[in-house]
Amino acid sequence: MRDKSLLIMAFGQSNADVHNAGPRLAAAPLEDPRLVIPDDGAGFRGHMGLAPKRPVSGFTPFAPFERRVMSLTGAAGARVLHEMGEAAPARIILRSGAKGGRRLLGLRQGEREVDGLLRTCAGDVSPLFASLLRVIAEICEAAAGQGPEVGAIAFVFAHGESERRMERGTYVGLLHEMMDQVAEVLAPLALPLHWHLVQAAGPGAEGAGNAWPNRLALADIARARPDASLAAAAYPWPLADGVHYSAEGKALLGEVLGRAIAGQLSGTPRALPELARAEAEGTRLRLAFTGPELTLDPDPPAGRHGFAMARGEVAEVAASGHEVEITLAAPAGPGGLSYAYAPWSRGTRSGHPHAALGGGALRSVAAVPSILIPGRRLHDWAPAFAL
Repeated sequence: MRDKSLLIMAFGQSNADVHNAGPRLAAAPLEDPRLVIPDDGAGFRGHMGLAPKRPVSGFTPFAPFERRVMSLTGAAGARVLHEMGEAAPARIILRSGAKGGRRLLGLRQGEREVDGLLRTCAGDVSPLFASLLRVIAEICEAAAGQGPEVGAIAFVFAHGESERRMERGTYVGLLHEMMDQVAEVLAPLALPLHWHLVQAAGPGAEGAGNAWPNRLALADIARARPDASLAAAAYPWPLADGVHYSAEGKALLGEVLGRAIAGQLSGTPRALPELARAEAEGTRLRLAFTGPELTLDPDPPAGRHGFAMARGEVAEVAASGHEVEITLAAPAGPGGLSYAYAPWSRGTRSGHPHAALGGGALRSVAAVPSILIPGRRLHDWAPAFAL
């Protein structure tokens, strides 16, 4: 990739880099001239469903523009450059094809038809999806003409808040369809494509929880496809409101995604903590995880570090190495255990006004410093699961 361009393409809802979280943070890595945006006037946030003013014909530096809005893909690109060093891409192109509040399928709201990300109400290809594919083709054509040409595409998929009730299997099927269609349409480009999936955080300090089947569906996709991975559990990062990340949250989540993208490009993919086995003995549950060594963050969210039982009560939680031991108030099997996946009565509050209410404290022992926010460290956090 040293003589190629990398395209980081976000897709999904507003958290896929279209929400305005406030001004870009002042950080030298975001001024790197290797970070660029297409010159079609839509910046890194894309057209957001509007008709394009002109096609992509070239690229312009990211740094002098777009300062009014913090960029998730900008943070990711800066981290890729940092992680890969001399092996980094010659240039990173930043763009989103997302649209806030959109479901995967179109729906009718009274007499109004609202297109989905993938299909219209009539079941046709959505203009949003067609626009995504068109812009990618324009970007690759412009890069090939100017050089350096695009050598790989890293998709960042951030979605789910609008699909809280969709069944897990249905969501999995639609994402397979989406990824297969992208691969088919872009096949003539002969480029490596990889989907970096973001497990949505859920609502903030006052909301109705995040027990949404689509959040668990992402792990199903990652296990089934070599071109997809679960790149980030988004609940640890600061929110500006009940759904959207703050500028700081976008920076930190972007860095986490940048580490995932760099690892995949370098042939050393990163793995989040993943539950491999759960056993019960009396009031004790023993969980074994793959991935990094684990600990419990000393500043936990509401609840027992994010662990809960559908029937019964979690009394204590301890983590060491690759194991977590949970003590229950009464004997029970592991069925019904959940982590960072909790329904709440609307209006429930926690002591963390800027964190997702349904979060957790299980994370890697190892960490690296943020390159964008002094004093902050990046851990690998365990994604939500439910047994």
